[in-house]
Amino acid sequence: MVPPLVLAGLLLVWLITPVVWLLATGFVSPHSGTEPNPEQVRAQGWVNLTAAVIGELIPIVTIAVGLLARRRVLAGIGGMAFLASNLALLFLGIPVWQLFSHAINMIVHGRP
Repeated sequence: MVPPLVLAGLLLVWLITPVVWLLATGFVSPHSGTEPNPEQVRAQGWVNLTAAVIGELIPIVTIAVGLLARRRVLAGIGGMAFLASNLALLFLGIPVWQLFSHAINMIVHGRP
């Protein structure tokens, strides 16, 4: 049985993912006014893909484990987190599949 604090910790990691993504983006991006080289574009693609996977996977894991452990409140919180993140992306005009495909294209082709 998974303790509720583990699931709550997963959701906390999920909440700070955008901040970590911004920090990592700053490390792999070129300086202002310069074009990124293919290695930097690939690194940015990996950062984007990792953030997208974490952003989608943690709420799904929280839902599944919460339901299996009969922790319905945590499963509900995971479901609301999943729904809120996907609705926020759709509100911004970025479907989830486009987020994944753009990050994979950056990794494969080395172009933004």
